[in-house]
Amino acid sequence: MCKYHTSLKRPFFILGDSRSGTTLLAYLLSRHSSVIIPPESNFVQRLINILLVNSIHKPVKKYKLLDIVFSECKFQDWNINREKLENVLPDLVSIKETILTICSFYAYKQSHNAEAFGIKKNLIGIYDQASSLFNNLRVLWVIRDGRAVFYSKKISIKTSTNRPFETNPLTAASTWSWKNKKLENISSKYENTIKIQYEKLLTDTENVLQGICSFLDLPYEGIPHPTVKYHIPDRYKALHKNIGKKLDQSRVDAWLNGLSPREISFYELIAGDMLLKHGYRLMYDHSNLASLFGYTISSAYNFMIYDIPSFVTRLSKYDYD
Repeated sequence: MCKYHTSLKRPFFILGDSRSGTTLLAYLLSRHSSVIIPPESNFVQRLINILLVNSIHKPVKKYKLLDIVFSECKFQDWNINREKLENVLPDLVSIKETILTICSFYAYKQSHNAEAFGIKKNLIGIYDQASSLFNNLRVLWVIRDGRAVFYSKKISIKTSTNRPFETNPLTAASTWSWKNKKLENISSKYENTIKIQYEKLLTDTENVLQGICSFLDLPYEGIPHPTVKYHIPDRYKALHKNIGKKLDQSRVDAWLNGLSPREISFYELIAGDMLLKHGYRLMYDHSNLASLFGYTISSAYNFMIYDIPSFVTRLSKYDYD
């Protein structure tokens, strides 16, 4: 085994729907002296695609695997020299060994004394395969009021499309419900999972971080002064413009003024049960569907014609944005 693997003593994933606060949590945790969290990359998903048809331990030519890794544009943000990586990998190497070596190589480069290594990426749909790569893996599940998630998606521009993440409340509600249902299943199947509410992270930051450090078996260091330890590439700076600033508790309820009553009620019609299950109160009584009639006719038609095919497609593939 590669000597760098000692850097992965406490591996963990940060999982949640997009715009749920996973980047904020990564930023706060990366300020801990013993935590390393690299920029987001899709290379793990791309290699796991090969895992789906190959054994996790089956040797593959390293050049083939590294071609896949280095062709992924976001991996360039890890700033790893390919030649140096090739020197520590055997000519024939398993996909598991490749992923562990890359993660360890990055962690060791950042700090020789790193105790915990985190990956922040949407690995929800392939969690079983991803979790098999790491020993003693822990999961930080970040959940945010789905209506706030939808509002954030509505006003945030996706870099790959230059369009809002989502503008249809039906699609947003379905995606949020599906992802958090998957995370519920992960939490019930695997013991090493902790749920973190975005709202509490903003309003009770110190206690939440103290609980996470305990979960990761790390000493709590308080809330340190901001650093640039967690790297956000320039192309995502506008998307994460609040990272590094003073935590703004007004963001918790911003969706109340940002979404129309019809958008809120329609979102609750789809995701109401999941919202209630996780402690979020509903704004409307959906037993009276007549109040929604004017909006649902046109929106439901548009959803069925245009959004259901794309929604199903998104669920059947991995999100590489």
